Amino acid sequence: MAEGARLESVYTARYPGFESLSLRHKPYDVPDSLLGKRLRQIHMALTILLNGNPKEVNGLEEGAALSALILALSLKADRVAVEHNGAIAPRRTWDAVSIYSGDKLEVVHFVGGGK
Repeated sequence: MAEGARLESVYTARYPGFESLSLRHKPYDVPDSLLGKRLRQIHMALTILLNGNPKEVNGLEEGAALSALILALSLKADRVAVEHNGAIAPRRTWDAVSIYSGDKLEVVHFVGGGK
């Protein structure tokens, strides 16, 4: 790799019933000192709306599987139900459901106990 790298950021918004909208920013130079693991961590984050609150999830890229998000949030898959952008996401489909920044998720935890 040459001295530094040239990066270009792209933001894609997805809304149900509408085509995707992509915004492309002007490329910029990044010095070698910023490249590597830390740079990947900065760029690998999703910002979702989780139970009505903005939540940034580090370590996941755009299009990550819902099952990976559940794991990243340290949730027990057998004890939660998930609604993704207004539709219930059955557990058997979690590997096929892709998550993007701006997606809305509602997560309900099942709690045992009582009389």
